[in-house]
Amino acid sequence: MVKAHSIKNVTGKKTDILDCQWIQQLLTYGLLHKSFRPDEATCVLRALVRHREMLLRYRASHIQHAVIDY
Repeated sequence: MVKAHSIKNVTGKKTDILDCQWIQQLLTYGLLHKSFRPDEATCVLRALVRHREMLLRYRASHIQHAVIDY
């Protein structure tokens, strides 16, 4: 898997064969960069961190509304 921005579009008529040839040429010259794909544990941890951040934002908003309503 490579980073999408490493692959430039082929100008002109676009076909799968032209794309394949272009990618092969980029690979031959070492112009493609690996894409980072985190493992399952990292994906789970990131999801938990995002959920925690959302809960903290909700908590802050709830506290602000409680103070205003008081």
